[in-house]
Amino acid sequence: IIHPRHNLGIQYQNIYWKPTRNTLNTNQLFADSQVKDFETAMKGDLMNDKNIYDLSYTYQIDSIGKNLSVNLGYVEYSSHENNNITATSPHAQSNKTTHAEADIKLFTSTIDYQHKTKQGFTGKTGAYFSHSKNNSYYRMTNGSSTTVDDITPYNGADINENKLAGYITGRKNWNKFYVAAGVRYEYVNYKNTDKTGNESSKTYHDVFPSLEIGYQPTDKLQTNISFSRKVLYPTFQNLDPSTQYVDTFTYYVGNVNLQPEYSYNLNANIIYNRLITLSLG
Repeated sequence: IIHPRHNLGIQYQNIYWKPTRNTLNTNQLFADSQVKDFETAMKGDLMNDKNIYDLSYTYQIDSIGKNLSVNLGYVEYSSHENNNITATSPHAQSNKTTHAEADIKLFTSTIDYQHKTKQGFTGKTGAYFSHSKNNSYYRMTNGSSTTVDDITPYNGADINENKLAGYITGRKNWNKFYVAAGVRYEYVNYKNTDKTGNESSKTYHDVFPSLEIGYQPTDKLQTNISFSRKVLYPTFQNLDPSTQYVDTFTYYVGNVNLQPEYSYNLNANIIYNRLITLSLG
């Protein structure tokens, strides 16, 4: 606390994790009207290292509740994984090795202002910006250290994403009633470059409104109804076009053409004594 109205916060975290893995999978395959067992044993070691830096500042303007806050954050994450895969089938046995790396960097910044009045009105507005970079690498080789036929030597992706958002909300109380409304705007720019040089990019921008009306007839009974529009963006892993094998017959691959999911949400709630809730959505 620099001053009764000025508060500065600094935070650092380090998370380091280095486990080993031993798995055994048995799959039943159908060939020539016969059922045959296929067994895959995987032994590997992993390493995950994450550093989190956070800087925050809050200016308490008055005792009613007006305040201004600024936050800066930075996260760097690194992971490495090496596996030996032994596959045994009725016909032959194969040995393969996999090596995967991922380096992620994320910078975030926010600024928020809250305005309160003695008449029961609370307003908030703010802006958010983030830049994220995800560089991944994956390779699978057979026992003679040569690349498996359907895996390119430099499989992976370099993903960059910028996100900008702004919002404004307001809430007003009248005795047992309250109304809260808001709107948020988001702009997202996404670019993916795979290890062969192919590029794909996307830009999303949209507006997301929300509205909530509440009524509290007694101290133990509360009711509210709310409406909102929300978005769910595809994850980096789901967009990564790299082919990553679990064993000879099992692999997963991302789809760069995935689009965000949008939803309209309407909910009604009855809450009794803060213990029992009946919801309809």
